[in-house]
Amino acid sequence: MIASMTGFASVTREDEKATVVATIRAVNHRHLDLQLRMPSSLGNLEAEIRALVGKYVVRGRVEVSVNVQSRQTPALEVELNEPFAVALESALDRARQRNLIAGTLSPGDLLRLPQAISVREVSTDDEAVADAIAGRAREALEHALADLLKMRATEGEHLRADLDLRRGLVAD
Repeated sequence: MIASMTGFASVTREDEKATVVATIRAVNHRHLDLQLRMPSSLGNLEAEIRALVGKYVVRGRVEVSVNVQSRQTPALEVELNEPFAVALESALDRARQRNLIAGTLSPGDLLRLPQAISVREVSTDDEAVADAIAGRAREALEHALADLLKMRATEGEHLRADLDLRRGLVAD
């Protein structure tokens, strides 16, 4: 049976915790060239994903993308870079003493300086939620791989029919 080297599959899995989308693109390549794009929260699945793709696909350039959109609102952490703020205050005091500037530093002024304040999302997902999301990602990827193989087999059947037609024309 001929199987095409190109293919595409995308599978979405949703539940109350998150939406997971697994997308696979494959094109012709001499060896297996696997490119993974996924969030760092799924980093512990990388070896498992590589092994899973290797079971289904022997060769080709395969791009696997796994996107996770959590339904839980992340907490925010705001941090003031105190050494920077102290150094800035000292520099501004020296400038005021020389009559180069007037006025005081406002919170809005600090917000305009990217070095002064950093805002980060802090994951509120506990281990059980993270495991459930990883399971959804694994399930979505397995279904996407199965869909990819079906697409490649269907395309292979079309290629076989085209080759048989051409062979018949040449034989005639």
